[in-house]
Amino acid sequence: MKEEQSLSWWQLSLIGVGCTIGTGFFLGSSIAITKSGYSVCISFLLAAVGTYLVFKHLAAMTADNPDKGSFCSYARKAYGRWAGFSNGWVYWFAEMLITGSQLTAISLFTRHWFPSIP
Repeated sequence: MKEEQSLSWWQLSLIGVGCTIGTGFFLGSSIAITKSGYSVCISFLLAAVGTYLVFKHLAAMTADNPDKGSFCSYARKAYGRWAGFSNGWVYWFAEMLITGSQLTAISLFTRHWFPSIP
């Protein structure tokens, strides 16, 4: 007899985060392709390569020196306190911009599903 498995709270949270990120990404991709054509895929490919390299090196730094603060911590160690501080604020602003784009995507999809709600 198979044992029933359930998802923990953190697994459900990660699924939710993945769905939210996917929503904004696919909506943004469709808008960009509609406006500029399929040539925008080259930009997406370059961004994907850059993201892969950043996270590959971040994973290597984390494996060598696990420390809280990731980007901020490593920038502080490499370039000083000012670099760590400014890197933290850049990361925070990026998160706020991403949150805004995700909320915009959710509102556009909600307007499509429920057209009578303003």
